[in-house]
Amino acid sequence: MKKWYLFLGLLLVSCTARQPRHIIRGTFAESNYDGQYMYLVPTENANSKTVDSVVISHGEFVFEVDSEYVAILRLPIRLRENNQELLVVTEPGVTQVVIGRDSRAQGTPQNALMQRWKEATLRRNMAFAAWQMARADSLHHAELPRLRASADSANAAFEACTRQMVRKHRGTTLQRFLSKTTGIE
Repeated sequence: MKKWYLFLGLLLVSCTARQPRHIIRGTFAESNYDGQYMYLVPTENANSKTVDSVVISHGEFVFEVDSEYVAILRLPIRLRENNQELLVVTEPGVTQVVIGRDSRAQGTPQNALMQRWKEATLRRNMAFAAWQMARADSLHHAELPRLRASADSANAAFEACTRQMVRKHRGTTLQRFLSKTTGIE
Protein backbone atom coordinates (compact mmCIF):
# COMPACT_ATOMS: atom_id res chain seq x y z
CA MET A 1 0.00 0.00 0.00
CA LYS A 2 2.90 2.39 0.78
CA LYS A 3 4.30 1.80 -2.71
CA TRP A 4 0.93 2.75 -4.18
CA TYR A 5 0.90 6.07 -2.28
CA LEU A 6 4.49 6.74 -3.30
CA PHE A 7 3.58 6.08 -6.94
CA LEU A 8 0.56 8.41 -6.74
CA GLY A 9 2.68 11.08 -5.08
CA LEU A 10 5.35 10.90 -7.80
CA LEU A 11 2.67 10.94 -10.48
CA LEU A 12 1.06 14.02 -8.95
CA VAL A 13 4.40 15.84 -8.71
CA SER A 14 5.31 15.01 -12.31
CA CYS A 15 1.92 16.19 -13.59
CA THR A 16 2.14 19.50 -11.77
CA ALA A 17 5.80 20.18 -12.66
CA ARG A 18 6.08 23.58 -14.25
CA GLN A 19 6.89 23.90 -17.89
CA PRO A 20 10.00 25.89 -18.84
CA ARG A 21 9.34 29.59 -18.37
CA HIS A 22 9.57 32.07 -21.21
CA ILE A 23 10.69 35.34 -19.65
CA ILE A 24 11.14 38.66 -21.42
CA ARG A 25 12.88 41.35 -19.35
CA GLY A 26 12.91 44.80 -20.85
CA THR A 27 14.36 48.25 -20.28
CA PHE A 28 14.33 51.48 -22.26
CA ALA A 29 17.27 53.06 -24.06
CA GLU A 30 16.37 56.67 -23.28
CA SER A 31 13.11 57.44 -21.53
CA ASN A 32 11.31 56.18 -18.50
CA TYR A 33 7.70 55.23 -19.15
CA ASP A 34 6.66 54.36 -15.59
CA GLY A 35 2.94 53.77 -15.28
CA GLN A 36 2.49 53.12 -19.02
CA TYR A 37 1.65 49.75 -20.52
CA MET A 38 3.89 47.52 -22.62
CA TYR A 39 2.04 45.03 -24.80
CA LEU A 40 3.06 41.57 -26.02
CA VAL A 41 1.00 41.03 -29.17
CA PRO A 42 1.08 37.65 -30.95
CA THR A 43 1.76 37.95 -34.68
CA GLU A 44 -1.09 35.49 -35.29
CA ASN A 45 -4.61 35.44 -33.88
CA ALA A 46 -4.18 38.56 -31.76
CA ASN A 47 -7.30 39.43 -29.79
CA SER A 48 -8.24 40.65 -26.34
CA LYS A 49 -7.60 37.17 -24.89
CA THR A 50 -4.17 36.62 -26.46
CA VAL A 51 -2.59 40.08 -26.04
CA ASP A 52 -0.68 40.39 -22.77
CA SER A 53 0.19 43.65 -21.05
CA VAL A 54 2.24 44.78 -18.07
CA VAL A 55 2.70 48.12 -16.36
CA ILE A 56 6.17 49.61 -16.71
CA SER A 57 7.79 50.19 -13.34
CA HIS A 58 11.19 51.79 -12.62
CA GLY A 59 11.87 51.85 -16.37
CA GLU A 60 11.49 48.07 -16.64
CA PHE A 61 8.93 45.45 -17.63
CA VAL A 62 8.74 41.66 -17.42
CA PHE A 63 6.56 39.17 -19.28
CA GLU A 64 6.29 35.54 -18.21
CA VAL A 65 4.70 33.33 -20.85
CA ASP A 66 3.87 29.61 -20.87
CA SER A 67 3.86 28.92 -24.61
CA GLU A 68 6.18 29.60 -27.53
CA TYR A 69 5.18 31.97 -30.35
CA VAL A 70 6.36 35.08 -32.19
CA ALA A 71 5.07 38.36 -30.78
CA ILE A 72 5.55 42.09 -31.12
CA LEU A 73 6.57 44.20 -28.13
CA ARG A 74 4.82 47.55 -28.46
CA LEU A 75 3.93 50.62 -26.47
CA PRO A 76 0.63 52.52 -26.71
CA ILE A 77 0.30 54.41 -30.01
CA ARG A 78 1.13 57.84 -28.56
CA LEU A 79 4.52 56.57 -27.29
CA ARG A 80 5.68 54.70 -30.41
CA GLU A 81 7.22 57.64 -32.26
CA ASN A 82 10.68 57.29 -30.66
CA ASN A 83 10.49 53.56 -29.95
CA GLN A 84 10.86 50.80 -32.50
CA GLU A 85 8.52 47.86 -32.05
CA LEU A 86 10.34 44.56 -31.63
CA LEU A 87 9.63 41.02 -32.81
CA VAL A 88 10.50 38.40 -30.19
CA VAL A 89 10.13 34.65 -29.81
CA THR A 90 8.71 33.64 -26.44
CA GLU A 91 11.09 30.70 -26.06
CA PRO A 92 12.34 29.03 -22.86
CA GLY A 93 14.89 31.11 -21.03
CA VAL A 94 15.35 34.80 -20.39
CA THR A 95 15.28 37.24 -23.28
CA GLN A 96 16.75 40.66 -22.52
CA VAL A 97 15.32 43.52 -24.60
CA VAL A 98 16.07 47.20 -24.88
CA ILE A 99 13.32 49.35 -26.37
CA GLY A 100 14.33 52.56 -28.13
CA ARG A 101 14.99 53.98 -31.59
CA ASP A 102 16.81 50.74 -32.43
CA SER A 103 15.17 48.13 -30.21
CA ARG A 104 17.08 44.87 -29.75
CA ALA A 105 16.86 41.47 -28.09
CA GLN A 106 19.40 38.94 -26.86
CA GLY A 107 19.77 36.05 -24.46
CA THR A 108 18.02 33.16 -26.20
CA PRO A 109 18.96 31.34 -29.43
CA GLN A 110 15.92 32.20 -31.54
CA ASN A 111 15.92 35.84 -30.41
CA ALA A 112 19.60 36.20 -31.34
CA LEU A 113 18.68 34.91 -34.81
CA MET A 114 15.61 37.18 -34.97
CA GLN A 115 17.90 40.15 -34.20
CA ARG A 116 20.23 39.17 -37.09
CA TRP A 117 17.23 38.84 -39.41
CA LYS A 118 15.90 42.23 -38.30
CA GLU A 119 19.24 43.88 -39.09
CA ALA A 120 19.35 42.28 -42.57
CA THR A 121 15.77 43.43 -43.15
CA LEU A 122 16.60 47.01 -42.13
CA ARG A 123 19.68 47.13 -44.39
CA ARG A 124 17.58 45.90 -47.31
CA ASN A 125 14.77 48.37 -46.61
CA MET A 126 17.13 51.34 -46.23
CA ALA A 127 18.99 50.53 -49.48
CA PHE A 128 15.72 50.10 -51.35
CA ALA A 129 14.34 53.38 -49.92
CA ALA A 130 17.48 55.28 -50.99
CA TRP A 131 17.14 53.91 -54.53
CA GLN A 132 13.41 54.75 -54.68
CA MET A 133 13.99 58.29 -53.41
CA ALA A 134 16.70 58.85 -56.02
CA ARG A 135 14.38 57.55 -58.73
CA ALA A 136 11.78 60.11 -57.68
CA ASP A 137 14.34 62.94 -57.58
CA SER A 138 15.74 63.66 -61.03
CA LEU A 139 18.74 65.49 -59.46
CA HIS A 140 20.21 62.14 -58.37
CA HIS A 141 19.82 60.48 -61.76
CA ALA A 142 23.58 59.75 -62.03
CA GLU A 143 23.47 57.84 -58.72
CA LEU A 144 20.70 55.47 -59.81
CA PRO A 145 22.92 52.59 -61.04
CA ARG A 146 25.00 52.58 -57.85
CA LEU A 147 21.92 52.81 -55.62
CA ARG A 148 20.16 50.06 -57.59
CA ALA A 149 23.22 47.80 -57.22
CA SER A 150 23.30 48.54 -53.47
CA ALA A 151 19.58 47.71 -53.14
CA ASP A 152 20.04 44.48 -55.12
CA SER A 153 23.03 43.49 -52.98
CA ALA A 154 21.17 44.19 -49.73
CA ASN A 155 18.19 42.19 -50.98
CA ALA A 156 20.43 39.25 -51.93
CA ALA A 157 22.04 39.35 -48.46
CA PHE A 158 18.60 39.44 -46.83
CA GLU A 159 17.40 36.44 -48.86
CA ALA A 160 20.61 34.49 -48.13
CA CYS A 161 20.28 35.22 -44.41
CA THR A 162 16.63 34.13 -44.42
CA ARG A 163 17.33 30.95 -46.42
CA GLN A 164 20.17 29.98 -44.10
CA MET A 165 18.02 30.46 -41.00
CA VAL A 166 15.10 28.53 -42.49
CA ARG A 167 17.33 25.60 -43.52
CA LYS A 168 19.41 25.40 -40.34
CA HIS A 169 16.53 25.80 -37.88
CA ARG A 170 13.75 23.62 -39.30
CA GLY A 171 10.86 22.95 -36.94
CA THR A 172 11.48 26.01 -34.78
CA THR A 173 9.04 28.82 -34.13
CA LEU A 174 11.42 31.21 -35.88
CA GLN A 175 11.63 29.02 -39.01
CA ARG A 176 7.85 28.77 -39.26
CA PHE A 177 7.51 32.55 -38.87
CA LEU A 178 10.20 33.32 -41.46
CA SER A 179 8.75 30.84 -43.96
CA LYS A 180 5.26 32.24 -43.54
CA THR A 181 6.44 35.87 -43.69
CA THR A 182 8.82 35.58 -46.65
CA GLY A 183 7.60 32.51 -48.53
CA ILE A 184 11.09 31.00 -48.30
CA GLU A 185 10.88 27.30 -47.57
